[in-house]
Amino acid sequence: MATPDTLTLKYFLDYEGAAGEHTLLFRFSPAVTDANAITRITAIVNTLKAFVTSATVFNRLRRADVGSNLSFPLAWTSIAGTSATAIAASQYPQFVSWVGRDLGGVRTRLTLHGASTTSDADYRILASENASVAAVLAALRTVSPAVVTVADAIPVWNDYCNTGYNAHFQRKRRKVA
Repeated sequence: MATPDTLTLKYFLDYEGAAGEHTLLFRFSPAVTDANAITRITAIVNTLKAFVTSATVFNRLRRADVGSNLSFPLAWTSIAGTSATAIAASQYPQFVSWVGRDLGGVRTRLTLHGASTTSDADYRILASENASVAAVLAALRTVSPAVVTVADAIPVWNDYCNTGYNAHFQRKRRKVA
């Protein structure tokens, strides 16, 4: 049986850039305050911004309470990307994602679309190969407060990020091109 989606606080961080509008989802335990969650999300985004161009802006934060699927806006200071690598329209569907799993086996993922990065032939960047990947992992692994899985448990994050091209956004891009 699937774990209910409403056991945790959910924070939705909207961002937009050349690759369109997207949303990151962060989950925290119910006892976490908005101020602590915003501090943790800001720290994580400050590491993620290395993967997107300055045209990408993390601009809106929303929260859904435990037991609810409705989200409401919170105060948020916009953060712009910092990558100097411009992306071509053909790269708009590119993503990087970090995956973790809690001790109960529940998987979680943080996926950033519109990434301006290159990867090896295996579509994986190890933390030992890339300081920006290592920085994101360090921010995700910080447990004060911890980003949790849908089961409200702390995940063990893989020591790499995956890269690839999202099929939905590839098809969407084909209609424009």
